[in-house]
Amino acid sequence: MARVFISVGSNLGCRLKNIKNAFEFLKTLSLENHLRTSFLYETPPFYCLEQPKFLNAVIEIKTHLLPMNLLSVLKSAETSLGRVENFRYGPRVIDMDILLYDDNIINQDNEMLVVPHPRLHERTFVLKPLCDLIPDGIHPQLNKSYEELLSAFNSEGHYAQVLPLVSNNNSDSENIWMRDKPTRLMGILNVTPDSFSDGGEYNTLEKALERAKELISLGADIIDIGGQSTRPGACEVTVEEELRRVIPVIRKIRESGLQTIISVDTYRSEVAKAAILEGAHMVNDISGGKLDEQMLLVVAGLGVPFVITHSRGSPSDMATRKQYNNVIDDIAKEMAQQVIFALNNGVPRWNIILDPGIGFAKGLKENIAVIKNLKKLFSTDARKCSEQQNKNYLVLKDYPVLVGPSRKQFLESLILKKRNFQSGSFVRTLDDCENTFEKVCEGRLKRDYATAACVTACVEAHASIVRVHHVEAMSDVIAVADAIYK
Repeated sequence: MARVFISVGSNLGCRLKNIKNAFEFLKTLSLENHLRTSFLYETPPFYCLEQPKFLNAVIEIKTHLLPMNLLSVLKSAETSLGRVENFRYGPRVIDMDILLYDDNIINQDNEMLVVPHPRLHERTFVLKPLCDLIPDGIHPQLNKSYEELLSAFNSEGHYAQVLPLVSNNNSDSENIWMRDKPTRLMGILNVTPDSFSDGGEYNTLEKALERAKELISLGADIIDIGGQSTRPGACEVTVEEELRRVIPVIRKIRESGLQTIISVDTYRSEVAKAAILEGAHMVNDISGGKLDEQMLLVVAGLGVPFVITHSRGSPSDMATRKQYNNVIDDIAKEMAQQVIFALNNGVPRWNIILDPGIGFAKGLKENIAVIKNLKKLFSTDARKCSEQQNKNYLVLKDYPVLVGPSRKQFLESLILKKRNFQSGSFVRTLDDCENTFEKVCEGRLKRDYATAACVTACVEAHASIVRVHHVEAMSDVIAVADAIYK
């Protein structure tokens, strides 16, 4: 059984659909469904410059096919996927090249197949995704790691990591976003009677549709639709009830002609699948696939973006699970395990978005620590930690990050430090804030100015998406913060 790395590229037609079709084909070649993918990159053309930009990725498979047999199968697949004869280095519907075949050095049939790929070391659009998979791997002939080969280039502008957003494999639309800029705004649409901020406001079809239109007009890039409250202590509803709340709303939005990106906020695979089939684009799971053993298989099969959120337990008991040794190291370890589990269940790396889970199994001090350490959590820059901790952080490196601080309880707790609520006495410590909140603050508190401060911090930390209630105000905040920090 050989470990093989294959580059995949497209710059004609719906590039994203072409890449996904190639990925599905490579699944059929890989034993035990062993596929690992790089992130997805948009790159300018090499060699022949007068052509559209490419989408590129590298995919690792394990196969019993011998090198020449594998090459023959790939060439046949390119033809079946729509590739036509063209001039060398010209535009391609799909292009699949064998980069590495174990550590073998191969030169067969008058250079019909040369492995390692003879131009691997000069192509940043291949080296970059290859480094997502094996940065420390050694080129069998050049005796240098792929990270060393990549670092030899001034690669700024040679590639841009993208987040693919399509509703399903049959879509011919191409919707890709650059990972870092501009920051994308996810507007919240809860079709529940008991969500902490807007429960009961949009739980009819007419109200939900009008709110969706309003969110789009105010600047939302994504609408996140949820039919099950995930606030701490929330009562669980049945799958049937969640489907009854969510699916008609998605259907109504699509029937109205709105083409905005729709996210479904659920930890149930049955709801996720039904929502995607109705036209949703992505799944936002507060458990990251832990509360439903079928979720990862479903999102892998559907080929849609998947938000992995850090949390512990379920909404009914997460408030009792706030004990950490070191909150950032512990979150890194637990999220790394979730990411590896998702990858091992067939979710492509390019479809994973990470959310540190503000408010989920975290108290005031933990939430503040997460926001202060977003860069540390999702970047390896200037980190001093143990070898095992470093491995956890490396797993999380370079994924797009979503943060949802909007109107969370900890914001009001912080505000209490500055406000005098009882007999002229001010709250002095974070612990006092949290305790006083429970006594003083009842009902719904919007906390939007405080949310704006958190959103600014998230933009500075290069979050890709922020999830908010007050879309109009946060759109202005993001516009200014992007100009300053991105």
